[in-house]
Amino acid sequence: MAYFRKNKTHKIIWDYYYWPKIVIDIDCYIWNCNNCCRFIILKDKTLRLLKLLLILERPWQHILMDFYILPMDRNRYNIAMILVNRLGKRLFLILYYKNIDAKKIARLYIYYIYQIYRLLNIIISNYGLQFILAF
Repeated sequence: MAYFRKNKTHKIIWDYYYWPKIVIDIDCYIWNCNNCCRFIILKDKTLRLLKLLLILERPWQHILMDFYILPMDRNRYNIAMILVNRLGKRLFLILYYKNIDAKKIARLYIYYIYQIYRLLNIIISNYGLQFILAF
């Protein structure tokens, strides 16, 4: 599937469909599409200050989250969810199937981490804000 710029997408959809607020809906779709966002070049190149991470008070207050794709094993697991405690650098690996979504990840987090360490404050991830909010 090809990913077009915003104007070309507007033109393609306008040729076949119309509804009120079509421009707003298309813009919202393109802005939230993970693949489309890769091609958006921000014109604002001003340098910004980095946000400092807070000093932690307890373990598992802040976590780093990432996913690593693995070759399929005998139990058919092919992705590892990696959770790292920022204070103690304790690593947690949770194996799962590649068709994982934010709700399933939240369930895995509750089952493996929340029961022991309780609620976290901040998740640091390289995934989009939509994913973190859904989590």
